[in-house]
Amino acid sequence: MTIRTLFGYLIGRESAIREIASNRHSLLVGFLFCLSAALARHYDGKYLLREPWFLLAPAAASLLTSSILFFFLYLATSIKARKVLPDFASCYLSFLRLYWMTAPLAWLYGIPYERFLSEVDAAQANVWTLELVSVWRVLLISRAVAILTPSSLFSAFTKIAVPAIGIVFVALSYARMPLIDWMGGVRVPPSVQPVANAYMLVIFYGFFAIIIGGLVWLGLLFVASPESTFEGFRVRQAGNVGKALPILASIVILGFTAALPVTQREQKLRYDVERDLKNNQIKAGLDVLASHRRNEFPPQWSPPPWPEYGEGDKNPSLTEIVKALETRNDVPEWVHSAYQEKLSRYHQYHPSYKP
Repeated sequence: MTIRTLFGYLIGRESAIREIASNRHSLLVGFLFCLSAALARHYDGKYLLREPWFLLAPAAASLLTSSILFFFLYLATSIKARKVLPDFASCYLSFLRLYWMTAPLAWLYGIPYERFLSEVDAAQANVWTLELVSVWRVLLISRAVAILTPSSLFSAFTKIAVPAIGIVFVALSYARMPLIDWMGGVRVPPSVQPVANAYMLVIFYGFFAIIIGGLVWLGLLFVASPESTFEGFRVRQAGNVGKALPILASIVILGFTAALPVTQREQKLRYDVERDLKNNQIKAGLDVLASHRRNEFPPQWSPPPWPEYGEGDKNPSLTEIVKALETRNDVPEWVHSAYQEKLSRYHQYHPSYKP
């Protein structure tokens, strides 16, 4: 496998798909790409010294989601073939190779939009990037399934996309999401509006997609297809992995690592403030805010709580923080302004609240 194989795979080239699925070494390369993708996601968003598990989170999440997707794919294909297809485990490993080799798409998450775009534009750009990578991955895996099962692209897309949307729905039910303006009474900040819009789009259209797609998914099962097999997933080749792919992953890892001295200083301060305030150690949190300039914290970050996400009446207590601010004259103006806006927004969401 070479860099040409990787980029051929990312644009759906059949020969590259077959080579990656059949080469046992591609699993290790894919895992290395997952690590590089994790660093791209979190190098400027997490304090990795205290939260190192985020470097393994994408690989762990992909193991869960890929196993769910493959189970439904295996179930649907076996029903269409009217027999239980063999070698579930080995076929899943081939599927996982293809799944992990999509990780380079996540390098796009490493673009630091917050450093050169406005707050609203950066939020919108992040949403667009997420949508692009998600759709690209689903189409790419569908293309691979269509080639290796074999089946039509429509059938393969249905088998992959329907359970994928189901996974998104379950994930959103546990995700931290902004308040939604259902009846015109809630106005989220402009920087949060792109996230709220994307959430509503997925919930509204995704609901109908699951219903319609689920019916199509079930309908396809009634059409017998004896030629449906996992033969393409069972093919094994003795090909080697050249040095270029590990070197490419290492270059990406080193590139994002080079930014850590800057981003991790910012993330440490963010982590300290959020930890102190959420543990109700308000004085300690305000001490950190008072002793550092705004540009020493991550760009476009604001300290907790965040009323636009339904917070404010729990640790950290917005009321207690505002009371503490009234007794201090060493806290910078940007902190006072941020909490005045938070208090105003919380009062908007809770008209009966008496500050």
